[in-house]
Amino acid sequence: FADAAEAARATTGSTPARAFARILRALLDRHEPTEPVMFVVDDQQWMDPGADALFDEMVRNPSSVPVLVLVTYRRGHERSWMRDAHFRQLSLRPLDDATTLRLVHAMMGDDPSLRALQGRIVERAAGNPLFVEESVLSLAAAGAITGTPGAYRLGNPAAEVTVPATLYAIL
Repeated sequence: FADAAEAARATTGSTPARAFARILRALLDRHEPTEPVMFVVDDQQWMDPGADALFDEMVRNPSSVPVLVLVTYRRGHERSWMRDAHFRQLSLRPLDDATTLRLVHAMMGDDPSLRALQGRIVERAAGNPLFVEESVLSLAAAGAITGTPGAYRLGNPAAEVTVPATLYAIL
């Protein structure tokens, strides 16, 4: 909008989300299309109703400028805008055991003392890379593994792979 008065006229009678969406769309429409525009929304399932309404408005009435919006959300989460023609869903499957083990090895290293613990991490992670990462960090913080990332060795043979405290807040 050219000025605050124009913005006020354009958004009069709108919900706050629609008004903000119009302002955002106007900014995008003035954007030089020489650079790509991308919005990243992580954990969309936690969006408050106002932000979700804004997002709904942006999806249903997109800008004239090409925009990529990358949204992550938990499986089973659904909003009405996900049924819009502009929406495309790409599902990420859990990692298979071999790929999970490669991730574990990349994070921990290949010291033979780690083999049994690494197997337990793969089993407990069930293909979830965040669980792998947080488990390794938790084991290192507890002294169950010693060394540096990618070069750990077993520090405590009785170490158990449990749900890391950092993941409890997410669950």
